[in-house]
Amino acid sequence: GLIGIHDLSFGSDHELLADQKGRIWFSDIVNNAVGWFDPDSGEAKIFDAPEVAGRPSAGAQLYGLAMTDDQKYIWYSQLGIGAIGCFNVETEEYETLEVLEHASAGPRRITMGDDGILYVPLYGAGQLLMYDTIKREQIGIYDLPHRGSAPYAVTWDPVRKVVWIPTSNADAIYRFDPATKDFSIIPLPRQRAFLRMIDIDPETGVLVSSYANIIEHVQGPRMALIVDPGDGAYKTKEVAAR
Repeated sequence: GLIGIHDLSFGSDHELLADQKGRIWFSDIVNNAVGWFDPDSGEAKIFDAPEVAGRPSAGAQLYGLAMTDDQKYIWYSQLGIGAIGCFNVETEEYETLEVLEHASAGPRRITMGDDGILYVPLYGAGQLLMYDTIKREQIGIYDLPHRGSAPYAVTWDPVRKVVWIPTSNADAIYRFDPATKDFSIIPLPRQRAFLRMIDIDPETGVLVSSYANIIEHVQGPRMALIVDPGDGAYKTKEVAAR
């Protein structure tokens, strides 16, 4: 049948991470499932997500995905019904399910910190969720500087130990410090920024993204974007390595 691969199993360094059998995991937005494919054999398999009481699975949209660094669990978000959950890749069973208060919260692309903390952008609510995947409990939900900013994704920065949040309705990138729970703002150079993902250059520490407007729907600019936060954090990393 048709498989709609959306996100792949990234680890805390935002590099693709396979499980201990060499399988790459993905979120299947079409079938509301998680799945794996074996790059050597070409085999693939999906596992339908469990029903969430009171929230129809027809519009659930299993969306974001992240893997724990021990390669044993993947965590996922369900955009259409406001839920996040865990799948054990060794037993191939669904485990913890965390249902958010509002079905319209809109969890999209998620990221896993190197300490097992999961960060979830709430597109519909303009908030950031911190979740402890080891204790299996919420740490907190934090309002973004602009609640209408529509955060599309989050990326853990393994050197700065912060989370970068691209927005699709604020012409800004937010920086979240988990230690202080504070946000700071990087304004963008042009209006109508629709950012879908941020990656971090592992050598220089610059942020890489794009104005990813879909021309058929939004008449906005489309361009690559490189932002230097100007803190020299990755230069310090180089010196320490020497």
